[in-house]
Amino acid sequence: SDLYHLTNSGHTSWFGFTEEIIAQANSRLGTKLALKELKAIPTSEYPTPAIRPMNSQLALTKLESIFTLKMPDWKNSLSLCIDEIL
Repeated sequence: SDLYHLTNSGHTSWFGFTEEIIAQANSRLGTKLALKELKAIPTSEYPTPAIRPMNSQLALTKLESIFTLKMPDWKNSLSLCIDEIL
């Protein structure tokens, strides 16, 4: 059996994901969220019990070619999610 990764297209970091959540929420709320500072840190500065790979991006190439799919960009899906919450 084959293994396929299914996720949105595009890539980001946890920092980039958080930045985009804040930016989209701010634009929809019409006000700024009360956030003093958002600071990016390397994985090495965030200790976890498990060893994490330096790059854990999922590749969609196989899924998209076998099933002729084009996955939506993660920012668009995040927008839909924020719409649901608000």
